[in-house]
Amino acid sequence: MEEEMISVSELIQRLAMTDAVFYSDGGTKPCAACALFTAGSMKNGRPPVPRRLSNGHLLWVADLSDAGKIDTEMMPEAEEGAELLLFFRKRPRQKIAFEALFPGAGITVLAADIPFEVLFSQIQQLTVCEMRGITYKAALAESLFEKKSLKEIVDQAADMLKSPVILTTSAYRVLAMNDAGLAFQDPVWDAAYETGYCDAASIQHFESENITTQVQKTSSAFVLDTGLAREIPRILQKIEAFGRISAYIGVFQISHAFNESDLQTVDLICMALSVLMEKTPAELDNTSEICQSILSDLLSGSIKSATLLGDRIRSAFWKPLPFFRCAALIPVDETKGIVNADYLIRYLTRQIPYSRTILAGNGLMVLLNFQESGKKEPFEKELAAVAQEYRLRIGISNEFRDLIRLRGYYRTSCMASSVIRKLPAADPVIYFSDVVFYTLADRIPEEDKAAYVQTAYTRLEEYDSKNHTEFCRTLAVYIESGCSSALSSSRLFIHRNTMTHRLEKIESVCGIDIRNGKELLYFYYSLKAAEWNVTE
Repeated sequence: MEEEMISVSELIQRLAMTDAVFYSDGGTKPCAACALFTAGSMKNGRPPVPRRLSNGHLLWVADLSDAGKIDTEMMPEAEEGAELLLFFRKRPRQKIAFEALFPGAGITVLAADIPFEVLFSQIQQLTVCEMRGITYKAALAESLFEKKSLKEIVDQAADMLKSPVILTTSAYRVLAMNDAGLAFQDPVWDAAYETGYCDAASIQHFESENITTQVQKTSSAFVLDTGLAREIPRILQKIEAFGRISAYIGVFQISHAFNESDLQTVDLICMALSVLMEKTPAELDNTSEICQSILSDLLSGSIKSATLLGDRIRSAFWKPLPFFRCAALIPVDETKGIVNADYLIRYLTRQIPYSRTILAGNGLMVLLNFQESGKKEPFEKELAAVAQEYRLRIGISNEFRDLIRLRGYYRTSCMASSVIRKLPAADPVIYFSDVVFYTLADRIPEEDKAAYVQTAYTRLEEYDSKNHTEFCRTLAVYIESGCSSALSSSRLFIHRNTMTHRLEKIESVCGIDIRNGKELLYFYYSLKAAEWNVTE
């Protein structure tokens, strides 16, 4: 087979780039294919992809033109005997000890004023005759340069392998799938196709058969043909991005038996996906924990069915308590976000029992979960401390039981947090129920606000202004005291008879009937709307 391969030195000659080589320590080993690898970036601290360059009939190619200061810690580890071709657009001014960067590897370095993608495409065309699928591997590289989507790469993979391919996040949400035009039945595939997620039964199989652990610990793609995959074997592999496992890929054996070439192709596909995922992080989950992924999908509106929600909760082995509230944690300076957000997520999870915290917009969403209705401790104290330390505005929703409605309750918690910003004297933690009238008033167009105010309130407010009385406040306290003269007089520090006299005077001034609940509610709303308008 070696006579059908090509060495790096032969490759350089065919490319007519002998003069471009300025360092060579190897180049004689025959190669059957080439693959991209990336150096870590000194600027963003991202790790190299892949982290280890394997020895074999594979030429590893990298563009170091924009790598910044070369540092051994930001380079992948090369196995002894691995063959590398390093490219610079311009010859570096600094002296680089390439043998120290990749000890034991064969290294060829060249500098040429041509686009790297053009060079890589030419290398792809010259390497390999014997290994099946080499033209498809060039298409993968082209996908990266053209910034194609994850779906397009999965479609390419299905075409290359002539097999169905599925790509999921590490929380088992489907990112893309393609059946390669083949009809087959498999419980994992069917559930993912129908719901967009691996279902609870599938995930239970992954765990009980140690499939997930095997994928996580294995460095290369492998064929699973036992247990869940007894009838339909499948190639499995993980995709790493941002220094962690971010996704899984599965290839189903339908039309032909898998061979070593298929495994190598899947590894190359995973490398391409890893690079693309770091370029498009929005397509990934914010977290790998399944129950937190559920919350993210609820907020985005991806989960609309209670049946699907129930299945995903079971797949997470999550047994939530009966009652919920959600809290929106928004930074006072919304342009900066929350400092050390990852640490704060872990802290809140530890400090508030049964809670779940996720990133949401430029802040955090905390799902508060408790056994008894009306429960506030211990989360109220903890949230107040966090609000002060991290300079946050925290709004808390009303209590609810149906988790499928989380999105709406989260919106109300965000409304409550926005009220804090407009009310200077407000506490940093506030409940939506305490500011609901403010949020309603905020939705009224400026030019229409006067039309929504109760006439009785307007009369009483004008009387107070003219006569320096506090009848509006008196009636508000009366309403907030459950229309109890005894309680309201106590709160106002006046005699009960004085309270009775004031109420009679209020009725005569503005014409309101204090025994009419609708009129009192309308008055109270008008009062809160007026307070809100003053803040604006």
